[in-house]
Parts: sequence; C-alpha cells; structure tokens
Amino acid sequence: DLADTIEENCNEINPDPKLINLLQIVQEHFKKTNKPILIFAKYLSTIDAAVKFIENELGDTSEGIGVYKGGNNISVKFKTLTSYQKKTKDEIKEYLNKGMIDILFCTTAAQEGVNLQAASAMVNIDVPWIPSDLEQRIGRIARLGQEAEEVIIHNLWYPNSYEGKIYKKLLERKDLLELALGQFPEIVAEAIK
Repeated sequence: DLADTIEENCNEINPDPKLINLLQIVQEHFKKTNKPILIFAKYLSTIDAAVKFIENELGDTSEGIGVYKGGNNISVKFKTLTSYQKKTKDEIKEYLNKGMIDILFCTTAAQEGVNLQAASAMVNIDVPWIPSDLEQRIGRIARLGQEAEEVIIHNLWYPNSYEGKIYKKLLERKDLLELALGQFPEIVAEAIK
C-alpha cells in the first residue's frame, strides 16, 4: 500500500541512526580482525531491517551472513549464493567456527543454549532491560573456548530518547541493587555501561 511504500522510501533516504552506527561498527571490526561478529535484536522486524541494510551497504564483501531467528527459521547466505538457505543450529555453529560466516544476526532465540564463541564481538541493536538477558547474550561469546584476548560488546540506543532514559535508570537501579545485594558480576555491570 502507499503508506508502506512511502515509509520504505524514507528509510532508504534517511536510514535509522542505529543502522548507520551498526554499519560503522561492522566495518571497523573487520578492519581489525577477521573473526565473526554477532548482531542481536529482540524483534524480527529489527533483524530484517538490519540484514537488509548491511547487505545493501556491504555488498558481496562478506563471506557469509547468517540469520538465527530460532526454530526452523535459521538461514545462511554465502557470497557465491543469491538467496538464503535454511540451516540448522548445528550447521550455523559449524559455519561460524570454520569462518564461513562473518556476520550472524540473532534474535533472543540465540541468547541461550548456543555456543557462538567463534565470534569476538557483539552488537546489541536493542539492549535488554533485564540485566540477566544481557548477560545471556554476552555469554554466547564471553565463555570458555573463546580464543580472542578481548571480547567487544557494543550496545546501541538513542541517547535523548525514552529508551536512553530507561537505560540511565537501569544503571542507577544497578547501583542501588549493588548497595542492597552486593556487587553484580563484572560482565553485567560493565556490559550495560
């Protein structure tokens, strides 16, 4: 319909600032290393928009792009292919470990029970409001078997937005909870900041 066409054209002219930042992070990551990067978002529409934007901007420079939406909705597109092919969770892990996937887009379906430590960096397009959910995401790469000396986590949010205010309150709440309960594991405390 006309409204969808107008919205799509506006998005192509003025892409979301988070997507622009995401592209910069991905490009900088691959200037420094050849290890894969994970990109997390809660919503399928956010993942779809990010995949489309990164594919359009990076062209065929990526060996492979994976999309892990969970269940039977896991797919990979290699440089030599024009479309995505359905894969299993085990195949995704294997391709990631072999370096056949450079970028793996993930929904919350991948934040538990999947070892993705072949990647050395992660971008959270939307940061979970619950610290334990953030810790679960980070735990996909900050785990035993990680070969990188340093794991990089990027959290994206709009600073002057409602979302930014919530994260500020979350940080304040974390400090208050530390007073009552003791210090959180460093991975949660620093990852949120």
